[in-house]
Amino acid sequence: MLASDTDLDKLRCRKCEFQALHAHQLQDHLSNVHADDLADLSRCRCCDFLFFTEVDLKEHFKVCYGCLVYV
Repeated sequence: MLASDTDLDKLRCRKCEFQALHAHQLQDHLSNVHADDLADLSRCRCCDFLFFTEVDLKEHFKVCYGCLVYV
């Protein structure tokens, strides 16, 4: 099964042209290539994934943990 454009968009770096195929690849990229920007990123309290926006973080939390509220 091929990933949809929406799925791939979720794995695209918002700072550069990097396109991951798996979530862990994007996280590795963010941690290594954009390490100077880590202070500007939002981090999930449950799994430490990094996000450029609060909207992305809330969507991740809703999908992964079934909650609409990120406390």
